Amino acid sequence: MFSLLVPLGVVQPDIVIVSFEIFRQPGNDQMADTFQLFVSDDATNWTDLGVFSFDREMDDGQFYDLTSHPTARYFKFVGLSGPKNFILVGEITVWGL
Repeated sequence: MFSLLVPLGVVQPDIVIVSFEIFRQPGNDQMADTFQLFVSDDATNWTDLGVFSFDREMDDGQFYDLTSHPTARYFKFVGLSGPKNFILVGEITVWGL
């Protein structure tokens, strides 16, 4: 299992998150097959946004829309399964209001 904790900004208040866009490293299929996303206001108490699937064969960004539109200052990406005991993430874009 691999996790990545990302602050969404120090100056701004909590951000309303509407979706995530995730890319693998171009031409590299060593991304997670499944992953879990969490959000937090304080990096201590986490809200689970769910488990998602990723197509490791596609270079294009893959969108994950959130119907709940949570607010957060942090998000956490947790790789759950994949072809290796590590994953290579190309880019994670957080779309918000």
